[in-house]
Amino acid sequence: MIKDYRDEVVAAQPIGAWSGEAYRLVVGALREDLVARGWMTEADGLTLTESGEAGRLRARDRNARVHERMHEGEDPADFVTTINVLRRMVANLGGDGNLPD
Repeated sequence: MIKDYRDEVVAAQPIGAWSGEAYRLVVGALREDLVARGWMTEADGLTLTESGEAGRLRARDRNARVHERMHEGEDPADFVTTINVLRRMVANLGGDGNLPD
C-alpha cells in the first residue's frame, strides 16, 4: 500500500526520478522475463534469439498484462492526466510531445 501525500508535496517531486524508476522497473521486468524464456541473450548486448523473434510476434498479450498490473488501483483518467503532463513537459523542454504514429 502506498501512502497518501498532500498535493503540494506530490507536485514538488522530481519527475525524472519517478519516470526513471517506472522505466527501470517496467523494462527490468520485461527483460528478466525475456532472458528467462530464452528469447533474449545478453552475451553481446541485448539480442533476440530465434525463439525470441517468434515470441516477439506474440508479445502483445504479455505486454498487456504488464500494462494492466502497472495500472492496478488507479483511475484511467489519472493515467491520461499523467501522460498529458509528461507530454507537456517534454514539449516544454523542446522535445516532441506528440504520441508516436
